[in-house]
Amino acid sequence: MKITRILTAEEESEVQFVSLAAKIIKKVDIQKFINTAEICNLPSHLKLIKNYDSDHVLILTGNSVKMEEEMLVKVPINQPITLNQYNISKNIWPCKYFIKKEEKVCLKYVYNTFEIPSTNMSKICSLFCIIRDENKVYKIEYDDNAILGHSIFKAIEKVSMMKVGYCCTNLDAFIYCEPCLSCCMAFVHGRIRRVFFIKNTDLGTFTKMKLCYNKNLNHRYNVYCIEL
Repeated sequence: MKITRILTAEEESEVQFVSLAAKIIKKVDIQKFINTAEICNLPSHLKLIKNYDSDHVLILTGNSVKMEEEMLVKVPINQPITLNQYNISKNIWPCKYFIKKEEKVCLKYVYNTFEIPSTNMSKICSLFCIIRDENKVYKIEYDDNAILGHSIFKAIEKVSMMKVGYCCTNLDAFIYCEPCLSCCMAFVHGRIRRVFFIKNTDLGTFTKMKLCYNKNLNHRYNVYCIEL
């Protein structure tokens, strides 16, 4: 079994560059230049200095238009947030990179949960929805043809009525495939902790639309795709 976290749009984006002015100075004059030069505010992810040759360095001055004795150099616009973005960025201009710590997911926990539901049911949305934590299964629901018959709606509503906590806070959801837009938003309103699914859909509420990571929403959650 393989578990892959769905990446955010920012993590999937290509590195973009912009031109800024820089000046070539001798290495022995670095501190003197920094103390006396007027350097504009630079993005926090950029390092000030890049090696030019054995005796000289390039120092960013921060201007978008080069002044006398300056040259334009390319720098990454945004802070790299993946190792691939960092490797591409640092080859153009030195920058800072902070490794994002991935949360650990218990393979046995996920595998055993997907062994529970029946798949011999009609798929209206996500086929089934299991809401649980590491210690207990709180609800298992299946899709049906009722107006509010999507398994996710039913599971979140019934777990919320149990008053285990605030809605589904600190609980995980296990579904067969990516849900519809409404059910994707139900996870937001239900304050779900994480979602695990097996099959992609053409709509792609997680894989394409990235609704689970939308910064305009008041709750976001990690989503994992499972290969059994």
